[in-house]
Amino acid sequence: MSYFEQAAVQTYDQAKRLYGTCRFPDKGKPVKGWCRLHKVDENFELRMDNKTICVFAPDNTLTFTMTSAQAKNYSITLSQALARAIPIGWERVATGRHRVIHTKKIAGSYGAHRWEQWREAMKAEGIEVFNGIKFNLDTGECMNAKPTTDAQVVPAKRTEWLRALRVFKRGLKVRAKLGVLDSICQDVIAERTLTKTRYDWVQPDWSNEKWIDLLFDSIKNNQHPTELLYGFAQSVQGRTYYHITINKETTLQAADSVCAELSVQLRRKFGVFGDDEDEYGAIYKSIEREKAQSEVS
Repeated sequence: MSYFEQAAVQTYDQAKRLYGTCRFPDKGKPVKGWCRLHKVDENFELRMDNKTICVFAPDNTLTFTMTSAQAKNYSITLSQALARAIPIGWERVATGRHRVIHTKKIAGSYGAHRWEQWREAMKAEGIEVFNGIKFNLDTGECMNAKPTTDAQVVPAKRTEWLRALRVFKRGLKVRAKLGVLDSICQDVIAERTLTKTRYDWVQPDWSNEKWIDLLFDSIKNNQHPTELLYGFAQSVQGRTYYHITINKETTLQAADSVCAELSVQLRRKFGVFGDDEDEYGAIYKSIEREKAQSEVS
């Protein structure tokens, strides 16, 4: 059986038929035991932990709506199980970066074994995920693919970004040495002793634009607002939710993790990938267009 044939829901019509067998519509229709189909107007949403992964539309298209920040928490499941639920293969590239491929593209021309087919197809035709990436389920083609971020890097802006990030992290370490983080960590620990369960803990949603903007502005301007420092302390991770050591060392580690997780979004806002709205990006795109025109002529 090919990767495409093993998918439980391959088209909009199949999603519609499968949902038609649902016993409890408000709970959705289970798919492969780890996700569920929900009907919203004429669309069908595939959800995991009540978070929408993608949407089947009546024109037989599939659109991903899960953000990179949300996908981070489910990356292993999506990599291992998504292709058995829908005809899309998923692979983690780096922190905050994933790529996908329609499983029709994983054919026998890639390698002799299934794993080789998967890896080689992903490398050759995998498309970097972004919120809103859309596939034609009739053909397996991506309808709105974007160039990979690595292919668009503006060297001058990348250097500027790395310098700003380095200075910002140095400022965090200075505050750790001065005891600023110690007092913040104690406040977070005291706050959590008053909550009943871990579900009541205050933690930043780093996929929210408010937090992304706060972190971006702080790095760009070398500022370290108290709200952001509290956010880093509240984001400390541990082996279990109930055995988390919150101190200045783990807070600095959490800050590194958050910066890595949001790296793509932060660099894009900084203009590293040559977005047209950025001055450097406009120059970069202009140079690329001139190169293309000269090659044609």
